[in-house]
Formats: sequence, C-alpha cells, structure tokens
Amino acid sequence: MHVLGQKHIVEFKGDIQTRLQRIDSKLERLIEQATKLSELVLADKELGEFFEATQQTINNWKNKHPELFESKKG
Repeated sequence: MHVLGQKHIVEFKGDIQTRLQRIDSKLERLIEQATKLSELVLADKELGEFFEATQQTINNWKNKHPELFESKKG
C-alpha cells in the first residue's frame, strides 16, 4: 500500500481546489448565458437547443433557479 506524504496531500488538495474553481467559473458563465437568453424571452425549446438540453432539464432549471426565468413571466 502506498502512503501519501504530507507534501503530496497538500498538492492533491490544491489540485482539487483549482479544479473546483474552474467548474464554478464555467457554471457561472453558463448561468450568465441562460440569464441573457431568458431575458431575450427565448422559448424553452430555443433554450434547450442552445444548451443541448431536454425540456425536462429546462423545467428542472426553472424549478431550481426561478430567478433566471422571471422575465419570461412578465
């Protein structure tokens, strides 16, 4: 069995933090894009086509992030 030394654990933690930051950054960009598209009052079908997402996924997004779709209600 290979035991990681303290130095390796610190490097591993740093690598994980870097990867999580990249994921967060990508997620923020996707949310910004979805918000902009929603503000343009795109139909769910068009949003789905843009993000290559199913209607169920769009519905899940609406339930999880209703603030993104508020402009469509007005």
